[in-house]
Amino acid sequence: MNSTLKTLFLWMAIFVVVILLWQTLQGGKASKEELDRDGATAIVREGRAELVALTLGSDGALLITAETSWFLPTLATEPVSTVGAGDSFLAGMTCGLAQGRAPAEAFRMAVAAGAAATLSSGTDLAYAADVERLLSQVPEPRPA
Repeated sequence: MNSTLKTLFLWMAIFVVVILLWQTLQGGKASKEELDRDGATAIVREGRAELVALTLGSDGALLITAETSWFLPTLATEPVSTVGAGDSFLAGMTCGLAQGRAPAEAFRMAVAAGAAATLSSGTDLAYAADVERLLSQVPEPRPA
C-alpha cells in the first residue's frame, strides 16, 4: 500500500473515531444539534482531535482547529439528491489532507465534494470532475 493511501486511511480513521467518541460521550448517536461548535471546540481543546469538521446542511460547514475556527457557506446548486453529501464532504476533506493541503484548503475541497454529491442521483457520490469545477466557486474560509 503506498504512503498516500495509508495517509488517507489514517485521516478517515481519525474522523470516524472523533464522531464515534462524541457519540459515546453523549450516550448515543450524535445529531447536528448535539455536535455543535462548542462540542467540537471542546474535542480539540481537550486534545482528542486536531481538527473537527462539522457539516451543517444548507447552513454551511465549520472547521475547528486549536488555532481558529473557519466557516464556509453551502454552494448554491440545483440538488438532485442530498444522499451521500456528508460522505462526500468527508471524502473531500480526507483526500485534501492526504494530498498535503493545508486544513483550510482541504476544507474547501470538502465543501466542493459535498456540493458535487448533490448533483448526482440516487446513491452516487461526488464525481472528481464536478469537485474540480465547484472548487473554484468555494470562497476562502472566513473566521467563524
